[in-house]
Amino acid sequence: MASPALSQASTAFESDVPQAHDEQKAEKREALQCVKEAAPAQDILTFLIAFRILNTLSIRTFFQPDEYFQSLEPAWEIAFGADSGAWITWEWKNQLRSAIHPAIFASVYRLSAQLSNLLQLTPNYHAELLLAAPRITQAVIAALGDHYTWKLGERIYGRGSNEAWAALFLTVTSPWQWFCSTRTLSNCLETTLTVIALHQWPWHWSLDANGVQKADKYGLREAQRPDQAEELANSGMRSPPYKHTYLDVSRLLQLVEVVSKWSDAQASLDTRLLLDTHYLDSSRPGDKTRADILGVRGRHMRWTFPPLRFLYFNLARSLSVHYGRNDWHYYLSQGYPLLLTTFLPFALVGLYQSLFPHEPPTAQSLLIATTKRQLATTSLLVPVILSFISHKE
Repeated sequence: MASPALSQASTAFESDVPQAHDEQKAEKREALQCVKEAAPAQDILTFLIAFRILNTLSIRTFFQPDEYFQSLEPAWEIAFGADSGAWITWEWKNQLRSAIHPAIFASVYRLSAQLSNLLQLTPNYHAELLLAAPRITQAVIAALGDHYTWKLGERIYGRGSNEAWAALFLTVTSPWQWFCSTRTLSNCLETTLTVIALHQWPWHWSLDANGVQKADKYGLREAQRPDQAEELANSGMRSPPYKHTYLDVSRLLQLVEVVSKWSDAQASLDTRLLLDTHYLDSSRPGDKTRADILGVRGRHMRWTFPPLRFLYFNLARSLSVHYGRNDWHYYLSQGYPLLLTTFLPFALVGLYQSLFPHEPPTAQSLLIATTKRQLATTSLLVPVILSFISHKE
């Protein structure tokens, strides 16, 4: 006859087995759901890459000299040497730009040249490959910008939402994006990086810092409870449950650490990919230009900070006015209409609704409303600040 203790242990074991089995089933369902959600995203990215490659190969027009002088000309010199015939403008000689952007296309040039030699292409096909390679690279960058625009819409409004699909439709059918996004301008790469950063940005931090005040303002103090925070997270922004109402200093320290590591990586990339002892001898013809392109002065290895140099030349000394002056209302009267074209009315309605919502947000939509307001404010504030510069682009 079994003892009572043995019977209890047996009963507990039998009850644990179905529970463990259910947990395994739940994990499998979650993994399957992730695969189902990832598959459409990969299909959309593949479509966008093919679409932008068709886009870049269809455009045969010339837009701005910076398409070449900001990236391809210095990239050609980095890839093939100072005697390769590249045209290096004064901006590079005065350390106004970073070498990271042309380094991307320099790598593309070198790989294309090696592939051409491996396949023993004729000079004509070799030239066509060198012409097409950077354009296709930029097409992939533009497709990533489109893809993360859609992902940003999903993060704000929720997966599979009509608003996210509308964002994808607008970026794909935009005339300006078709005309400009696949050009090798530094602004095009910056646009993609900005969209990716906005998608990855921890928008819930603003509620961590001011959540109580905003909840009190809209009568939503209960949104600070863990169960309400979970509902808020499931509404599309996926913020974690709030454990405090003030911004944790450790998060700021983590952000500083990330920025520091990125800065070290950028300097390391400049050094590893683009510097050697030959580049640092400024006594030889052409090497001085190369050293200036990298933000280094001769043998002294003195690093410069291109953004600061850029502000000094264009703001403090106002040398950019050499290329023309624009009216203070340039971005309002020409910038927005040119970039948005037929989508301008929808953008104006969206800005107004984000800044002045018709009704107070609910506990589930508080984070969404806050994020939309921050994005709308940034979209208006940045052009206002840039309007104080005489030369506008």
